[in-house]
Amino acid sequence: MLFDGGYGSDVIRNTVRNVNLNGATSIDMQGGFGDDVVIQSLQKVTVNGGLNFNAAGGHDNDTMTFGATAGSKAIGFVPGLIVNSDARISVDGGFGNDRLFGQVTPLISPTGSLDLAFIGGELNDVLNLQLTLEPTSPTGATSGPLTLTALGGHGDDHLNLTIQNLGASATPLSLNLDGGIGTDTATGAPDIDASDWTM
Repeated sequence: MLFDGGYGSDVIRNTVRNVNLNGATSIDMQGGFGDDVVIQSLQKVTVNGGLNFNAAGGHDNDTMTFGATAGSKAIGFVPGLIVNSDARISVDGGFGNDRLFGQVTPLISPTGSLDLAFIGGELNDVLNLQLTLEPTSPTGATSGPLTLTALGGHGDDHLNLTIQNLGASATPLSLNLDGGIGTDTATGAPDIDASDWTM
């Protein structure tokens, strides 16, 4: 599935809701030239056959949003994305002063893995990311691994990162935070080590 904005300032929005992705699925969203708004929402989506999602803002100042939640009315931990196989998510602002938003509530089975990457690109970018991990199960159930990568690139970038249930989840979590070249700043929960971002 390809969405290509081409030349000019575009709004590209795609919502996938209440579906099982049983075959290999690829979603590619390209903003192109111009100040683009790119929005992808996954709501109660189950990945059984693999998912590869790629969003690229391209050139100019873009606003990129990726959400995988159960909706605003969810109470407690309700996953928006159930991962039973490999899922790879990449959101790349490209060249420009970009704003990236990510809100992800995943449930990763032992047979699944989730790789999240948010990349600011060149110039001065702002990354606002919220991740909610599955709480530790009373039955001791295990979870597949999750990798979160946040890269600022070249420029003065800001990262705001919050992780719910950090330290109270059985999900193996790997963080790769790198602000890149420039004067970078970070805010968020005090139990997140963002020193690599600001170095």
